[in-house]
Amino acid sequence: MSLFKWNNFRLKELNFNDIEKEILKTPFLTRLKRIKQLGTLDWIEEYTFAKHSRFHHTEGVLALSIKFIDYLKNVSNEDFALDINWDEFAILARLAALYHDTGHGPFSHLSEKILKSLYDDTSKFRHENNSATIAKFDCNNNKHLKKLIEDTGFTNLPEQIEKVLIGKELDNETLQLAKQLISNDIDIDRLDYLYRDYQQMKRGFVSDPDFFASCLSINKFTNNLINQISELELIKKPPNKYEITIQQDNIIDAIMILLLRLNERRIFLSNKTYILANKIILKATKELVDNPPDTSLLSRYSNDEDRYMNLAKRFFPEPDYKDVVWDDNSFYVELLGLEENKKRITEIQCKNNYRNILELKWNHIPLNLRNVLEEISLERKSSIYNLNKISLLIEDEIKSMITKYLSSITLNNFDVMVDIPVVQSFEEIYMKVITKHSFIGKETTLLQTLSESSHLLESFNDVYMDNWGLNIFIHNNKYTQLPKEVKSEKLIKEIQEYIFGSVV
Repeated sequence: MSLFKWNNFRLKELNFNDIEKEILKTPFLTRLKRIKQLGTLDWIEEYTFAKHSRFHHTEGVLALSIKFIDYLKNVSNEDFALDINWDEFAILARLAALYHDTGHGPFSHLSEKILKSLYDDTSKFRHENNSATIAKFDCNNNKHLKKLIEDTGFTNLPEQIEKVLIGKELDNETLQLAKQLISNDIDIDRLDYLYRDYQQMKRGFVSDPDFFASCLSINKFTNNLINQISELELIKKPPNKYEITIQQDNIIDAIMILLLRLNERRIFLSNKTYILANKIILKATKELVDNPPDTSLLSRYSNDEDRYMNLAKRFFPEPDYKDVVWDDNSFYVELLGLEENKKRITEIQCKNNYRNILELKWNHIPLNLRNVLEEISLERKSSIYNLNKISLLIEDEIKSMITKYLSSITLNNFDVMVDIPVVQSFEEIYMKVITKHSFIGKETTLLQTLSESSHLLESFNDVYMDNWGLNIFIHNNKYTQLPKEVKSEKLIKEIQEYIFGSVV
């Protein structure tokens, strides 16, 4: 059964309750119908079918939450009784699933990347924080919704949803389990988008994601077990009292999920047209904020700081913000208000007119530069901002090199593009697994990560980084004007020497 049919079948079968139906009609949720899950990926010829929205994904996560909650409830009743109210847990987890993506801006994660490229401290530009704010506001201020919630008898539900979505102050088992279900190394959010994206990108057949529910278990950890595992290097924090884990017999099923993730990241990191489309949107946004046309909503602000702050408000919906909040279409129209933006954006949608003159893979970069990039990437609040600064420095230097060889050439901000991805680990391999070992007739139970329990997964981080690449592009119209000897040897060598030397 295809994922599209799976989703429609499940949504009709599950019969969402009155609270969920009310939330699905709110402006915060309906806006997600106009925000594509994969941003600009459908601009690429081979992925033109990938037009599914955040709303489709949200419905899918809600559908999975219902299935997984039922399964986890049965598992816990078989093994031990959890100290939680399952009715309240179901309400909390299902509403958290509904609201988890409401804070997304235009083109999904691209809008976060844009703001993080323009601002140094970007801790407030996280869609999770905005989703939590929206959930709390909506549940407290939508009168009909508030009445439906009060009728459940669940006190402080809006505040509980906020805690789950932000992932802080999880001071009881109900909150901890709900957080693990919604946001974990492998969770219902990831399961839905991996299967859905894979299907919509026409990458072949995949089975139903709700099958994975049967691969999970809940384990209660005694102090003795926690003490046994606390020294393992890959366990970053002690487990919760109750932890959702993979069953040992289903490790291979978890690996299949991770292969989907690995393949998706390969597409995002290695497709040159996709990389360029995102860079062009980033540069076009900078042009829009710095030089807004009279038709732009940003033109009413006289200084850069006000325009940048207003950009953030139009990207990320604030519940009490009365002005227009952009979705994909309205933001796209704003960008096309500048003639150069319109030219470059429509061009990349029709044809990639850039030459990829240099691609430096991770293993080809000197160790000292790798260390710098890793150190920058660890500073999550400012990593994208600082990598963008380095990209701009390299772009300016390349422009100087080109004009040195051809003084008559004129270059603008779109003619030279440098893309430096964040250095990331493949975090999903740290999903927890309960393994049992027998030694001289004595059975020992251990909490491990997937990577510890399977030698195959030890290589996933290396495979993940094999797709990483520092890419440099020059527009064909400018590249063809360069002397032949410069194009073939001199320019590339000079750029490489600059990156390996001056940047570090």
